Amino acid sequence: MKNIVLVAGLLFLILNVVAGLLFNSYDIFNDVLVASSIVTTTIVVYILFSIKKGDLSRMFLTFVFILIGFMKILFALFSPSTFRNNYSILFILGLIFVEIIILLANYYNRKNIE
Repeated sequence: MKNIVLVAGLLFLILNVVAGLLFNSYDIFNDVLVASSIVTTTIVVYILFSIKKGDLSRMFLTFVFILIGFMKILFALFSPSTFRNNYSILFILGLIFVEIIILLANYYNRKNIE
């Protein structure tokens, strides 16, 4: 399953690069933001599948992380093309922080149960 996560993340990344090359209105700034969102979501889901045994909580967290990933992609797509006064970048970083906190809490919880 971990390999499927990596392949899916790579396919979404290739799709993003192709979309960036085909559409003139798709700015390079947004392309990089979307690519970073795809990469971070893929890494978090891959780590989740690496440390957790197959159970219902892993499936739920996978769904939550993918939902957060889509939210990051939407904010990256509609983000202004500058770093200054860009609340979308702050929101994306906040979502990445939330993903990491959930992943660490899940790992800590798993360690204390076993």
